[in-house]
Amino acid sequence: MQNVPFRRASRGIRVSRSIRLVSCSTLLVASAAAQSVTFKPRVDFGTAQENARQAVCADFDHDGNLDIAVAQEGNGQGKVEVLFGDGQSDFGSTYEYTSYAAWGLAYGDFDGDGWDDLVSTAYAWASHGVRIALNDRNGGFGGGSTVSTLATPPVAAVPGDFDEDGKLDLAAASEGGGYAVDWFKGYGNGTFSAFHYVPNTTGKVGRRIYTGHFDGDTHLDLLLTHGGGVQVLLNGFLGSLGNFADSGGLVLNENVESAAVVDIDGDGQDDVLTGGALLRVWHGVGDGTFTQLHAYPTSTGAAETELGDLNGDGELDVVLAGVAGVQIFFGLGGGAFSAPQAVPTALYPRSCVVGDWNGDGWLDLGVVCGNLAGQSSLVSIYEQVPPTVVTYCVAKLTSNGCTPAIASSGVPSVSAGSGFTVSASQTLNNKNGLLFYGTHGRAALPFQGGTLCVKTPIKRTAVQSSGGNPPPNDCSGSFALDFNAYVALGTDPALVGGALVDAQYWFRDPGFTPPDNTGLSNALEFTLAP
Repeated sequence: MQNVPFRRASRGIRVSRSIRLVSCSTLLVASAAAQSVTFKPRVDFGTAQENARQAVCADFDHDGNLDIAVAQEGNGQGKVEVLFGDGQSDFGSTYEYTSYAAWGLAYGDFDGDGWDDLVSTAYAWASHGVRIALNDRNGGFGGGSTVSTLATPPVAAVPGDFDEDGKLDLAAASEGGGYAVDWFKGYGNGTFSAFHYVPNTTGKVGRRIYTGHFDGDTHLDLLLTHGGGVQVLLNGFLGSLGNFADSGGLVLNENVESAAVVDIDGDGQDDVLTGGALLRVWHGVGDGTFTQLHAYPTSTGAAETELGDLNGDGELDVVLAGVAGVQIFFGLGGGAFSAPQAVPTALYPRSCVVGDWNGDGWLDLGVVCGNLAGQSSLVSIYEQVPPTVVTYCVAKLTSNGCTPAIASSGVPSVSAGSGFTVSASQTLNNKNGLLFYGTHGRAALPFQGGTLCVKTPIKRTAVQSSGGNPPPNDCSGSFALDFNAYVALGTDPALVGGALVDAQYWFRDPGFTPPDNTGLSNALEFTLAP
């Protein structure tokens, strides 16, 4: 259904809002996708003004729940609004303050009091300011200072200690009118110096700006996405901190709207993901240069690139948001990603955030949509429906080189009496083994030459034989247990409806030296339905 934003009477004070606008849209699991997530019907929260642009999330009021801040360009004025999360996916309490033509948004502790402050950029040519609003530690923001970029208009900002004096500085990216990047020295009290422009960014049409370590030293570098590609700016040029030089190490000839900096391939070096017509994955060599690992077509426009392990498999996933939609690319390991899953949204999505809005341990989405002209923007909350069964952890290779794999079929339930089988394949043949489990969460501890994936205390099921081929040893063995039938025995009072269970198979492997002469599968986590 069409969402109808409502108006606010509050201006510049924290208000409580009980009305929530609920859409009938749901994110359906794609039947052909090997990896996917499911969300409840989205819940929309109207914002103070129209034309929302960028969003960030953090616990701004220190109540243990994630909040969402949104920059809204507005119509002739502009605001930044903080939607305070209550830990139950509700964002009905807000604070808003005027921030002229607010576009770019970032946060950091700029006055050293331990509370995150906000910084917004003004999308304007005559008043191209970067405004810092200090957290008053009582649910509001104010004070601070405003600095001006040399270029206009500024569209993004990022904090970082570029001169290594222990105080947060700021860097800003601008669309044109001179040099695309300026940085401002922070004095640790919410005020900043005048701009220091970065000379080799002239003529660039800036989109977003990020920090990272790209050349193996300890100095914090910058990464600019722009209308003609990506520019990696290395800090410490000619031995001077705050002096940035183009590494020349990531060459593109296309519009890049956004990016993410992360060690995606696990080698200890920052890599880069760039979002535009393609999601590109770049391996950081460690000297300021990069090699492309993968490229995937996108359909969103990719104004925002966010990271998070949404499906709980231990690999980072990528969420792209742009005016054409939202897509989730699921990580496969080593910097590779699956085909994307689309997220239905309201009109003109421009930004997104990833966070656990309800504290259930599963990441949710927040999507900021510009909506129609003349209407307030929306923050759409997508609360994830936790999967019933999740595979996790790492199996121990058998002495003859096989990888035991845990699996399941059916639905776990305390009332069904049967029908949920937990199995393991690729185990040694004709060996004794058992399924052990716990109800206290996951673990990742060294254990008998492998990894113990279940947190203690641990319960054990009856011993089974793996069967399989006659000797000699091979990997034709397997185990299976109907866990619903096990629950029905009533021997474990902890196995009740809603209980979260973690389970792993253990078996004998005489090819290893005692006491490590055992095998271990990976693990399974599931919730028992009533």
